[in-house]
Amino acid sequence: MTDSLVTLREHHSLPLASALMFERGIAHLPILSGEGVLLGLVSQRDVLAAELSYARAMLLADDEREEIDMLVPLGQIVKREVATLSAEMSVRMAAQHLLEHRQGCAPVLDDKRAVIGVVAEDDILSLCLQRLQGHSLSVADLMTRELVTASRDTSVPDALALMSSHDIHHLPVADSKGALLGVVSHRDLQIFERSMVGKLGAIRTLNEFLGRDIWTTTLRAKARDAAQTLRDNRFGCLPVVEDGHLLGIVTQSDLLKAIVELDSEQTRRVPSDVPSNYYVSAPLRWLSPEATLAEALDSFEHFSVSTLLVMHEELTLGILSRSDVLRAMQSSAKSSGKSSGAGARGVLEQRVTEHMSTDLVSVPADQSVGETAALLVSKQIHHVLIVEDDRVVGILGTTDILLAVRDHRLENPLREFMSQLIFTIDVHESLGAALRYLQRAGLTGLIVQDGELPVGVFGQREALRARDQSSDLHIEDLMSPAFLCLSSQTPAFRAAQQAAALGVQQIAVQEDGKTVGLVTTTDFARILARQAPPSYGRASDTDTHQIGATRSKPA
Repeated sequence: MTDSLVTLREHHSLPLASALMFERGIAHLPILSGEGVLLGLVSQRDVLAAELSYARAMLLADDEREEIDMLVPLGQIVKREVATLSAEMSVRMAAQHLLEHRQGCAPVLDDKRAVIGVVAEDDILSLCLQRLQGHSLSVADLMTRELVTASRDTSVPDALALMSSHDIHHLPVADSKGALLGVVSHRDLQIFERSMVGKLGAIRTLNEFLGRDIWTTTLRAKARDAAQTLRDNRFGCLPVVEDGHLLGIVTQSDLLKAIVELDSEQTRRVPSDVPSNYYVSAPLRWLSPEATLAEALDSFEHFSVSTLLVMHEELTLGILSRSDVLRAMQSSAKSSGKSSGAGARGVLEQRVTEHMSTDLVSVPADQSVGETAALLVSKQIHHVLIVEDDRVVGILGTTDILLAVRDHRLENPLREFMSQLIFTIDVHESLGAALRYLQRAGLTGLIVQDGELPVGVFGQREALRARDQSSDLHIEDLMSPAFLCLSSQTPAFRAAQQAAALGVQQIAVQEDGKTVGLVTTTDFARILARQAPPSYGRASDTDTHQIGATRSKPA
C-alpha cells in the first residue's frame, strides 16, 4: 500500500490536481468532501481529458470568460462509484478486487471509513515476484494474445478513440507484416493532444512516437523476470516478440490475474499442501531500536497492524506487539499507584527494546499453513515470522488464519470449537473497571453487553486508544462495535469469511437468543491445526531465534 497519501478536496481545481499528479508521478488521487469523507477518485487520464476539453473550449471562445472554467472543481469530474479496500484485506483479495472492478487503483479505508492509503497494481508487483518464486510459469502462459494494434499512419485522435473503445492503456504500433515498431500509452497521447491545441498543420500520427527504445520479452521468458522488469522500470506493459514479430503483450493486470489463479489453485489442494506465505496479509513494518513506545503506538494505528519488528540495519532484534505495550502501561500504572491512563504516560517515552520479545519463532515460507497453525496453538502464540532464504519476508498471525479456514471450506460448526468461558462487561461500566478486568485476568478482550445483548468488544486496541481518557468514561463510548454474533451451527468457513471481511477477531456464539460461547482467531487456528499431519510444526525447520539472529528486508 502507498501510505504517503496525497488527497484533494472536491472544491480544489483541475490545474492543482494536474500539477500535483505530474510533479509527484501520481496516477490516481482520492477526492474528499469538505467533511473529509471519500467521494471517489480522479486519474491522470480523467484530468488530461478534462484539460484537453477546456483547452479546446477556450480556443473557440470569443472572449476570456472561458478561462474561469479551467478552475472547475474536482467534484465535477470525480469518479464516484469506486471500489475500496479495507486495511485487513489480504493481498490476494486486493488483487482480485482491482481486477473485478477494472480499477488500476483503490483507496484503503480504516474501520472508521477514513482513507489511510492507496493500493495500485504496481504496488502489488513486489508481492507478485514473491508468489512467482520457484514457479515455472512463462510469459506465454499469461500474456494477452488478442491484440489491438495500430499503424504508424494512425492519427492520434483515432488511436485515442481505439484505446477508449477497447478500454486499454497501451497500444502497440506494428507494420503490415506484424513487426513491432513501438508502443504508445494513453497518457502520452493525451499529453500530445493537449500540447497541439491551437497549432495548425501539426503532424498528428503515431509516427511521431516511434524511434524510442522498446523493451520487450519473449514467449519462453519466465513470468517472474517479466514482473521484475515491469516493477524495476515502472513500465505498464511489455510486448512479447519472437523474430521481430509481435505475438502478445504482458501487462500488470495479466500478472495480477496469474497470481489470483495460482492462489486459487493452491487453495484447492488439501490444507497441508498450502504454503504459509500465501496467507501473509501485510508487508513488514518495523521500528529502529531507538524508537519509543509512543512511536510504536503511532505505527500500530497508522499501518493497522498488531505487531512490529524491531530492526537494526538488516538484523531483526525482536518483535513488539500491542500486548507488550499494554502490559508495560499497566505495569507502570500499578507501580505508580495511579490510574492506567495518567500513570502509564511516562512509560511511553521508554525505548521499544525494553519491552519487545526476543524469542522469535520462525517457519520456512513453504511450510504448510496447517502446520503453522498447529505451531501457533502448541506454543500459545499469536504470530510467527515467515523466513525465506534466511530473510524474514512476513509475519503470519492468527488473524491471517481466517482466510485459510475460509478457503479450505472447513465445515465444523462454531459449537464444536468455541470456548464456553466468556468474559463480559456491562455497557455502563467504566474504563477503569474494564482495564482492571483485562489486567487481572490476562485477557485480550471483553464482550460488552447491554443486558443479555452483546453490543461490542473492548480489547487491547481499544484499551490503548483510551490511554488518555478519563477512567470514569463508560465503556459504551470506547468499545468497538465491529463485532459478530452468529449461530452455534454456523460453519467455520462462513464465520471466518465474515470475520475477515469485517476485520473482527471475536465472534459471540448464540443459541436461542443467548450468548453461549466465544470464538477467537486462536480457535480458528486450532480447528485448522486439526487438518495438519501429526508431526506439526516441522520441528527440525522451526526455529526460536535469539536477539540479532534473523535478517530481514525492511518494508
